[in-house]
Amino acid sequence: TVSIANIQHTDDGTYRARLQNDFGPVDVDFTISHQEKPTIITLPQNMTVNENGNVTFMCVARGDPIPSIYWTLNNRNISTSMFTTTSYTSPDITERQSFAASSTLTLINVTFDQDRGQYQC
Repeated sequence: TVSIANIQHTDDGTYRARLQNDFGPVDVDFTISHQEKPTIITLPQNMTVNENGNVTFMCVARGDPIPSIYWTLNNRNISTSMFTTTSYTSPDITERQSFAASSTLTLINVTFDQDRGQYQC
């Protein structure tokens, strides 16, 4: 049994175990790939906007694999393909950092009836 406590990105890679008895050796290769649950590192800020104004919210999350960012309005999923831009950054290989995703939600010509509420990513 091989056990690695507190696994980190620096532990990623291919390992080889050598088993041996009176009949000879056998090598077994195995791979460790660390994954990290998503964490929000930048939350959208509270905003006040005038009727017919524009507003942009931003959310940044990290994790491995790269997290997807979804938006809700008053706890209901909203279709954001027309209103959002999403970008991804890969880690510096020498640092073995998490991947990050950034999403902005832009509302144009805000109306209180349709757009008022709590937005979350």
